[in-house]
Amino acid sequence: MPQPSRFRRALAFLLGLSHRSRDRSSPLAIVRLVVITAIIYALFMSSQALMHRYGNWFRTFNGAFLSPFWFWPEARADMLDLNSPTLRQDVLKLLEPEVARAIPPSFKPPGPDKEKDTLIVLQNKKTLEKIGFQRTGSRLMGYTPTALLVALILATPVSWLRRFVYLLAGLVVVHAFVVLRMTLMVAERGFADVNEKYRLFTPSPFWTRVLNGAREVFCDDPTFNYVIHLILWAFTLIFFGSIPSFLEAWRRRGIMSSQ
Repeated sequence: MPQPSRFRRALAFLLGLSHRSRDRSSPLAIVRLVVITAIIYALFMSSQALMHRYGNWFRTFNGAFLSPFWFWPEARADMLDLNSPTLRQDVLKLLEPEVARAIPPSFKPPGPDKEKDTLIVLQNKKTLEKIGFQRTGSRLMGYTPTALLVALILATPVSWLRRFVYLLAGLVVVHAFVVLRMTLMVAERGFADVNEKYRLFTPSPFWTRVLNGAREVFCDDPTFNYVIHLILWAFTLIFFGSIPSFLEAWRRRGIMSSQ
């Protein structure tokens, strides 16, 4: 009987159809995890249609959490599509009537750029004479960490039932993380900014530095997206007890020391 070619053996390994691919204690399991994760992630990042749909979801989901803004019912952080042809009308609809009437006809909201597709409209009903605008990108802030986490979970060598459970839990965790990112950005650059008239509170110099540092790490650092998904993936697996079983399998094989 002829032996399958190297390509067929490699394909069977990646698809989980060979005995070696089911051995979680094998060092090749890490190779398989990395390769499949990279393939799935590349498919996610190449789909412009999926990114567009996620952008709509990103604005709807985060806008629901931030309007009103947490414990301050007088404040709102509404999110709009920067690429909308009716963006000006959409902004005016969000404003209080007396504010909208005072907007001059020449008013133009900020426009999109390569990475930013979301406009955040900041309002404080106690200071209606001043509103704020921020721009952000749904791809960087939400889509990338979500795609990486989903790719890692789908590539994890467990049963499909466990993957489904991990996927649901991972999506909850990553959405909570995205809401945290958006809260930090809106607070540090808007509602907690001492230079803005519509601010909700004035933090002390210490907390100003804390908010600034947290925003730089969680929101502005592009490499953070490639770190946080590993943390969220590990958290999900630890919570459901899979990582300890992986480590025990490696110890039995002698790859890791039990000391």
